Amino acid sequence: MAFVVLRQAGAASTGDLETFARERLANYKRPRSWRLVDALPRNASGKVQKFALREREWQGREKRIN
Repeated sequence: MAFVVLRQAGAASTGDLETFARERLANYKRPRSWRLVDALPRNASGKVQKFALREREWQGREKRIN
């Protein structure tokens, strides 16, 4: 899964991203799914908080797979 922040809202769709990845990446390296988000959660030093993205994705579900 890939979380993507677009520079301009509506500038691309998940289909556009899939096409872009298909042209440039090997099949096993392409994300299976795409999530368009407004911003990535970051800590004080600017690193992306991956655990926060996982929590957001699995919120409200009984089973969590990491």
